[in-house]
Amino acid sequence: MDDAEIVLSPILARTDQQRKEALAKANVIRKRRARLKRELKESSKAEAIRRVKVMVFDPPNYVETMKAYDLVKAVPKLGKMRCDKVFAKCLISHLKTLAGLTDRQRRALIEVLG
Repeated sequence: MDDAEIVLSPILARTDQQRKEALAKANVIRKRRARLKRELKESSKAEAIRRVKVMVFDPPNYVETMKAYDLVKAVPKLGKMRCDKVFAKCLISHLKTLAGLTDRQRRALIEVLG
């Protein structure tokens, strides 16, 4: 293949402006997730679980690509060990995103969280 035949992928073909917009959007999402996790940590366990269950059932767009494990771990008094047990009981991988959960996994997680 000579140089004239090289085709740029859509990722490489992005303009600087598109890159800046994507970075700005990603930064907004990161800030919202950090604020959410901070709010969960500062709330009561019951309130945090209620909010997590709502997000598991119908995740807002800014948490769709967030790991479900990270969201549950932000609940007060649910550390790594308890989260590991919850996810093992629900047969959910730690790597699953909220948008990637099946209906069965959503129901199981909500049930186990109480």
